Amino acid sequence: MKVSEVLGIIPGLEESVIIDENASLEELASEVVKKKVKRNAYVVDSRGRLVGYVPLKKLANTLLLDYLSSSSYRVRLTRRIIDAMTSEKVGDITIRSVVSCRLDESVEEVIRRLLEMDIEEMPVVDKDGKIVARFGLTNILELWLKEREKQGGKEGVKEEER
Repeated sequence: MKVSEVLGIIPGLEESVIIDENASLEELASEVVKKKVKRNAYVVDSRGRLVGYVPLKKLANTLLLDYLSSSSYRVRLTRRIIDAMTSEKVGDITIRSVVSCRLDESVEEVIRRLLEMDIEEMPVVDKDGKIVARFGLTNILELWLKEREKQGGKEGVKEEER
């Protein structure tokens, strides 16, 4: 089974943050908060092609680092956040070694890569390198559960309990 065949059950990109590498950290923080992102924001170039990602933790570290190391933390925190949000760009903190999968890849291969690389999700890109979806461990579990339902339910459940 190919990744393209299971896109119907993969959550849409509305849950993901996809942002241009030239956007400000303020724009990124705003999108992360608005969409309640828990892991990564995906970074694209001016043509919409995937170039990397920013983990939520890295964004928080970039904006809040001085908060933890200062006795006058409120003043320094405010100044640091304002400086970072207005001067640094998303591309400045982007991790460029992003792992992605293609629409024509087999689901089995993507699962293997996720598990072997110990990552929770990866973006799905088209032939031009543009993000079309994301595929992760929750999607794999969802596929597994749907397959189990097709096979007649859970093991160990008695027929009369179904």
